[in-house]
Amino acid sequence: LAVVHRSHRAAGSSVISAEDPAGVLMRKLKRRGHSFASLFNLYPSDPARCQYGWSLSLTPYALRDLGGAGGGATALEVFLRDLGRAAAEARAADSRLATLFSANSLPGILLRGGTEE
Repeated sequence: LAVVHRSHRAAGSSVISAEDPAGVLMRKLKRRGHSFASLFNLYPSDPARCQYGWSLSLTPYALRDLGGAGGGATALEVFLRDLGRAAAEARAADSRLATLFSANSLPGILLRGGTEE
């Protein structure tokens, strides 16, 4: 998971932004009930780099106990668990055909099951 513009992040910031080739992780995590702000055109001066990502604000509300719904875990723990599972699914589902196209291209996004936004 590559953090976007890490060197420009303000100390103490509760917002994290991550690169997401083709928007695959964001789509999988949205299906699990997590919500994000979409990021586009991350590196306009370098079109070969990943241009898609998501941003998540980790407020103190993320530390709440989800009780029975989350198996006694905090919302942050549930998010991290779901992120790991989504990443594993994305790696396993990447088809040979998808690898022929850049993750930034429309065919690459659609073949990987990424976001169409």
